This record gives sequence, structure tokens and C-alpha cells, in this order.
Amino acid sequence: MISAQFSVDDSIEQIAHAIPFGTTIDLAIINTAGIDYAEWEIVGQSHSDTTATITPSSLGLTATFRFPSDPGVDWSVLLRCKANGGRGANGSINNNLFAYAVIGTTAHGPIVPFAANEGFARNPVAGWCEDLNNNTGYLKQYTETVSSRVSAIVQRRQIPLKGRGTSPGGTFSSLTDAYGREYWVQGEGVAPSVRFGIGDLLPAGIKIESFAATIKPATGHSALPSIKPSVTIERIGAGADPGVAFDVVSTATEWTTTVVDYQTSHIIENTPATPITIAPYYNYQLVVHGEDGPNWKTGLQVLSIAFVLTF
Repeated sequence: MISAQFSVDDSIEQIAHAIPFGTTIDLAIINTAGIDYAEWEIVGQSHSDTTATITPSSLGLTATFRFPSDPGVDWSVLLRCKANGGRGANGSINNNLFAYAVIGTTAHGPIVPFAANEGFARNPVAGWCEDLNNNTGYLKQYTETVSSRVSAIVQRRQIPLKGRGTSPGGTFSSLTDAYGREYWVQGEGVAPSVRFGIGDLLPAGIKIESFAATIKPATGHSALPSIKPSVTIERIGAGADPGVAFDVVSTATEWTTTVVDYQTSHIIENTPATPITIAPYYNYQLVVHGEDGPNWKTGLQVLSIAFVLTF
């Protein structure tokens, strides 16, 4: 029986043929008996800007096909071979003189993309449905993988200070602004500090990628204080006194070098070389240590604390 069926690089399977971008493949009518000439054309494609080059032989019984270089996304086309103008010896349309193949790339995905008008060119029984249904499962698995990674994304969290801080010896006092936001102000005293418990916010296994405090020193410094503010993350054993039995895990130091910069509201922050992993059976606190020594002044404000966490 006369037929326009053709091979794609010697393959005669009715599948979606995957080829690399930038390569040339051969097309050939399998049985040329009764075929006088043939025409090749693209009758469907995956993207509106899909381009390909088809170069037929003189009678079109063979041809070459080529996609251009990789555009960054997979392409596919529905290629048609029309033999003898699509008409039989009696001049009427003969469907056997039309043959189709899906040709595409898999450089960026698991399957050849779907092309418009495919019908059963990809699969003689299931058409495009089998690839679609199989890869709906793939998409679900991929989505679940992405979701699990999103659940481990790093997040920056600013922690409200209200009801969270304590100051040993009362060296810092808690105040509330007109908007109901709590902040802490340094007063008189030895080893001034304010401690913020954070253990309830950080379940075991969470990692602290970085930590920070926003401070605003008082104005009127004639020079920088000899002991500048700093911020520490401290670990406390279960049941221990947080003001006595603690380990300093990481420290952020004051970075300003001029009085003008120092007296402007700014952030003291540290990103440890190794993230701090919250261990079970311990509590944690972030401590802001006030200024001290020669040139120190009362009035330093602790405005906020924040973390970058990996969940």
C-alpha cells in the first residue's frame, strides 16, 4: 500500500523524537514505491517563535531537519510529509499520503514539549495523553521537592521586644513609644546589658544564619566610648541562671569609627562563618551590651532585634 510514512534519523517508531539543538537529522520516506514527489512542512509547534530548517532533496523523498542553537527553552514541532500532493491515482484525497512526526528537544525538561495539532503523532494509541498523564505525576513529585526546599528557606525575622527583655541590675529600662512599641534605654550601672529570651522562638534544629540589633546611642559624645556596644548570642543549660551560667556562642561588634556615625541609629550584625544550630535541652538569649568606660553616656536605645533563620 502506498504510504508517506517516513523515518526520523533511521527510527520508524511513532514517538516524540528527541534531538539535540544545533544538530542535523535525516528524514526519509520508508517505502518510495508509487511516490513521485513529497513536500515537507511544519504544521504545529510548541512555541510561537519555534524555528527549524527543513531541506528537502530534489523530489522530496528525503530531507534534512535542523533546530537552531539552544534558545534556553525546549522546542518541538509537528512535521508533515505530504506525498504526491496528498492525492491518489484517481485524484481524490488519500490519507495514507500524509504522514506526521513530533520532533523536539529535551535539553531543559524530561519530555519533548507538546506541539499544536499533534493528534496521535506521538503515540498511535494514546496520542499526547500518556506523556501528559505520566508527567503530571512527575510535576507533582517536582512540586513536592520544591515545597520541601521552600520549607528550608532562610527567612529574616524581626522579633518584637515587648515583654521579652530583662536587664540585670536594672542598667537598662523598658519604655513604650506612642505606637505601643517597647524599646530599652541604658541608664547608670556596672556591666550594662539587656537580655532577650529567644528560646521559645527557635525549636531545636533551626539554624541562626545571622543576628542583629538596631541601636541608637545618645547624642553629645565628645569621643567614642572606650567600650562600645556589642551583641551576643548566649546558650544556657536547662534550669541554669541565664545571668550567670551561659556560653557565648557568637558576638557582633560595633562597626562605626566616627562619633557622627555612632550617634546615628544603626545595626550591629554578625553572620557567623558556621551557622548557629539550636541544640535541644538548651535555652538561648540575645544580649545587647551597652557602652561603658571613658566617654560613655546614658541614653543608648535598643530599638529592635532580628535574625536570619534557616527552618
